[in-house]
Parts: sequence; C-alpha cells; structure tokens
Amino acid sequence: MLPSPALGLAASLFTTAALATDNIPNACSTLSDSLGDRVAYPNSTTYDTGMSYWSARQSAQRPVCLVTPATASEVSLVLTTLIRAGAPFTCRSGGHTAHANGSNIDAGVTVDLARLNTINLADDRTRVSVGAGLRWGDVSAALDPLGLAVLGGRDADVGVAGLLLGGGFSYFSGRHGWACDNVLGMEVVLASGEIVHASQNQHQGLFRALKGGGGSSFGVVTRFDLATIAQGDLWTRTVIFPGQTKEAIADAATMLITTGMEEDPDAHAYFVRTYQPNYSGFINLASFFHATPPPAIHGSGYATPAAFQPFDAIPGALSNTSMVANLTTVSKSISIAYGQRQTWSNIAFAAGSPAVITALLALWEDAILKIVPQAGARGATYSPFAIYQAISGSHLRASQERGGNIMGLSPDEGPMVMMHFLTGWDDEALDEVILRSTRELVRAAETKTWQQGAHRPFVYMNYGGEWQDVLQRYGSKNYVEMLSTSLRYDPRRNLQRLWRGYFKLY
Repeated sequence: MLPSPALGLAASLFTTAALATDNIPNACSTLSDSLGDRVAYPNSTTYDTGMSYWSARQSAQRPVCLVTPATASEVSLVLTTLIRAGAPFTCRSGGHTAHANGSNIDAGVTVDLARLNTINLADDRTRVSVGAGLRWGDVSAALDPLGLAVLGGRDADVGVAGLLLGGGFSYFSGRHGWACDNVLGMEVVLASGEIVHASQNQHQGLFRALKGGGGSSFGVVTRFDLATIAQGDLWTRTVIFPGQTKEAIADAATMLITTGMEEDPDAHAYFVRTYQPNYSGFINLASFFHATPPPAIHGSGYATPAAFQPFDAIPGALSNTSMVANLTTVSKSISIAYGQRQTWSNIAFAAGSPAVITALLALWEDAILKIVPQAGARGATYSPFAIYQAISGSHLRASQERGGNIMGLSPDEGPMVMMHFLTGWDDEALDEVILRSTRELVRAAETKTWQQGAHRPFVYMNYGGEWQDVLQRYGSKNYVEMLSTSLRYDPRRNLQRLWRGYFKLY
C-alpha cells in the first residue's frame, strides 16, 4: 500500500497524463517534421509491420504513431519532444514481453529502437558495442564466425535491451553471472535529452541501477558495450519424458542445481512441465546445454556430461535429441512462435528440496486443469507451461566477482530455483480467467514456499507478471538506491509519469 502522499502524487500524475493525450497527435506531427518517414501512422505498411510482437496482447495495441529513431541524437529529440508535449509513450527493443503495455501502447507513442542496429567489435576483440534495437540472434550471428560470444539471451528472437536491463539468464551464466554483469558500459539518453555514458567509471549509480533495474525509470539505453568470451560450438540435448516422471526429474534437477553446477559451471539447464492432449495429458521436457561439447560416441551421438548423467537413469524417454552447433543455431532452435496471447510470472525459492518443486507443480496442475475444459468448450488453443531453472551458487558468485547489480541477490543465500509460469492462448474471451488464475497461482505458490521454509522474495524482471512488485522485491536498500538514482537523473519524474509499461518505481 502506498502512503497517502504518494497516492496523491500518483493521482495527480495520472490526471496530468490523461489531460495531455490531446497533445499526442501534435507531438507526432512535430516529430514527422524532423524525422520524416521514420514516423509512421495507422494503415501504413511501416506501421502495420511494426505491430508484429511475440504476444498478441501487445500486437493488438495501437499507438497514435510509431517512431523509429536511428541514432542516440534522434532518440534524444523524440524523448524531449514527447516529454514537452506530456505524451505517454513506451519503447521497444525486441518486443518479446508477454503482457500488454510492455513495449507497445494504446493511445500514445511507441518508440521502436530497431534502427539502432550497429555491431562494432573492438580491435583487441575483448568488447563489442551493440545497438539496443538488435536481437540476440543478430549478435551471435556476427560473433560466431570469430569464435566469440557475449552473455546474452537464449532465444534468438529476444531483444538486446530488454534482456540486459532485466538481468538476463544466459547459457554461460554459471561461469560468468547474469548477462547484465558482463555489460561494460551503456549509452543512455536521459529525460533531459542529455546523452551520457554510464559505466563503472562514469555515472556509476546510473550504471548500477540499469543492471537489472530496467530502463523506464532512468533513461533510454541506445547502446551496450559488452565483454566478449571465447566460445565455439556448444552441446545441447532435449529429452521429453512422460508425465509420471516429474518426481524423478525434480530429484535429478535438485542434484544438478546444488552439486552438478557447482562442480561444472559450464552446465546449464531448464525443465518444463506442460499439458498436451495429444500425449494424453502431462509431459515433461528437460533441456540441457554445455559450453564445451562432450566427446562424440561413434554411431550414438555424444557422451553425456557428468553433471547431467543422473537424468540418463530416468526410464521411458519419449524423445532424446542431441546437437552440437554454434550459438545462433542453438538459440534459434528454442525460439517460440509468434501469434498467441501470452502471460507469465515467476517466483524464487531455495534449492535443495525436490518436494518443494513437486508441490508447486501440483498447484500449477490444479490451476490449469480448471481452465482446460473452458478452453475446450470454446475451441480455443491453450498452452500452459511450468518452467523451472537454477540460479546456481556459481552463477551468484560469478555475478558478485563482476561487481554485482541492483537485483539484491547474494551467494551467501545459497542456490535458488526460479519457477516461471507461462501461458499462451488464442481467445481474448479467456483473458480474464487466465490472468486471474495466474495471480491466484502465484499467491498460492509463494505461500507454499513459506510453509516449506524455502521462500525467497526475488522476482525475475524478464518473466515478471505485470502486477508483480519486481523492483520492491530487490530489497529496501536497493529500492531506495534506485529511487534516489531516478530522482537524480529525472528530478521531475517525467519518465515515471509518461513511460508506460514495464516495472516502475512508485
């Protein structure tokens, strides 16, 4: 609950923003005068193409105009024009957020950063500068031939900016920490229009806040300078197990998270339980990755890295496929198709007890089985997933060794599990029931982790539900630090007032 003065401020800001909507067409017109055809309007080809988002909840939204600046200076012009007009806006990098208003907007202006698409490798090959409008598949495609990689997204279609500003899981996190921990600097456009470079040596407070704190309370990041790592092909294996193996998978996953990843920080994995009528109900999927390919076994694929060998003992696999390939190929192989409405949310809990994992999966099963008949009655597609993965001890230590971030996690707390509830569907009439069910599920799941003595407050931004208090879950010290940084760089709170979507400071 916000204190009453904050409620009053929020109400006044909302009223001001609501009154300013009359200025939006004028702001678009002003930008058209400066940027020409980089400002697009409804019913144009450029506009319609720009409304392609991973989640149909976003692609259905309709801004008054779509602006595609090509330089940091143009972003500065756009930002100051919109703020001067009091026009609500949002920014898009890859457009891979599940919820409406994440990176698109109704009755406002969407600023698409897609033209910020340069990739520049330093002469010594230790860093690469990438535009905020790129997607991770673009970055890996440029670096793969050079035997290099960066800590980036696992899905080729995910945008660079959103992942880095929200923390960022990577195939290489066990050895190198969060993706944001490997950012060396950021070019940032402030609410004032000033363009600054934030790093460990300049604007340190801003740099720290942007590493996991999102951008919408601090500024628009237009370029990231990233540390490179030497990386050739990696190994991946995907195994589909029948539904009744969930306890065995939870046992093996717990061993992997608490022991296997400690002994082998190049190991990475995630685990999925989903409902598939074509398979007569629930099935389980395990996806394994290793930064160094294991030896090939003549005639039978590749040896299993030691960290993953306990899973070989689980019987009844329905499918078992291995591949050694470059990062671009692997990341494209897990991209999720566009077109469905999407929602997601997540919770974190202490690793160590497979019983906690199976208890949470049981809660999820109860929740989704109430919706299956409703979706079936409407002939709707309904695709629910419960996904869990490690925030391992080696991951947290590597993060700390690189200077840390604003997310408030410490290796002293031990390894954690992050469970992510993802749902896709195609019938807008199911929105209310699915979104309500998801919120109730998360509340029940957090209660269960408290009861089991495993609760952790952390919520991962990049899978956060729009209603989850992500920034508040970073801890009071970090929250106050972010608020102080926001007020320093945007004292009039223009970004708080006008930048819709994503996670905000109150």
